[in-house]
Amino acid sequence: MIGRMKKNEDSYDFSQRLWDSGQRLLIAGQYMAARRELEAAEQQAWRRRDAVLLSRIYLPLLEACRQIRQQASGALIVIAELDQPSKRFIQPLLDAGQGTLICSGRTAMQVCSRLMLIARQNGLSIETLLLGQTSAETRIYSLGAPHYAAGLPVLWSRDFSHLIEPASPEKLIVPLPWLGSYQPGNPAHTVARESLLLAWEALALKEIPEKIESLGLWQQMDVLRSIRPIDPACEPVVLRLIALAEQISRRVESC
Repeated sequence: MIGRMKKNEDSYDFSQRLWDSGQRLLIAGQYMAARRELEAAEQQAWRRRDAVLLSRIYLPLLEACRQIRQQASGALIVIAELDQPSKRFIQPLLDAGQGTLICSGRTAMQVCSRLMLIARQNGLSIETLLLGQTSAETRIYSLGAPHYAAGLPVLWSRDFSHLIEPASPEKLIVPLPWLGSYQPGNPAHTVARESLLLAWEALALKEIPEKIESLGLWQQMDVLRSIRPIDPACEPVVLRLIALAEQISRRVESC
C-alpha cells in the first residue's frame, strides 16, 4: 500500500513538472515544445483520472495548439499531389520552420505523418491535411481521422473573391485554390488560410455524437479526447473538456 501511494505521488509530481514546463515554454513562445510537454502531462493526469489537473492543463494546451495553427496557416501553404516522397514540396516548409502542407496521392499519409514527426521533434510550426479523390469529388480530411468519409468536400476555384458560405460543420464546403505553393500576401493564400481555419474546426465538430450528453462525465471526456487529435486547436472541443473536468472536480470535492 505504501509503495502504491509513493508511486502515485511520484506520478503526480511528474505531471505537475510537465505542466509547469509546458506553461514556461508557452510563455517563451516555444509552442510545439509546450504542446509536447502539456500533452504528456495530460496523458499522465488522464491515466490517474485527475480531473483537477486536467482542468488546468487543457487551456494552456489549447493556446499552444492555437499558436501553432496561426503560425502554420499564416506562412507558406503548399497544395500538392504526391506519388512519391518529394523534397521539393517539403523542404521549403522545413527551411521556413512553419507552414501547411495539403496533399493527395499514394504517399500523402506517409509524407504527412513523417513531416509532423519532424515538426514535433524540432519545434516547428508545421501542420498537414490530406486530400482524397473520387470521380465525384475531392474531400479534405485530418491525420486525426484519416479516412475519406470523415472529410469535407472541396471546391476548387480560381475565383479568389469566393467566400466560404456559413454552414453547419457536416455541410461545410471548403474552397481551395488549385495545386501550387502560396506565400502570404497572395490572394490565393488568403482564401486557403481562411478555408483551412474553418475546415479544421468543422472536421472535429462533425465527429461529436449527437447524444454525447447522455453519457457519463468521464465517458464524454473520453469521446472528446478521441476527437481532439482531428483538430488540436478546436476551441469548442477543448472548452467542453475543461467544463467536464471542472464538473467532475466539484462532485469529488462535495463527496
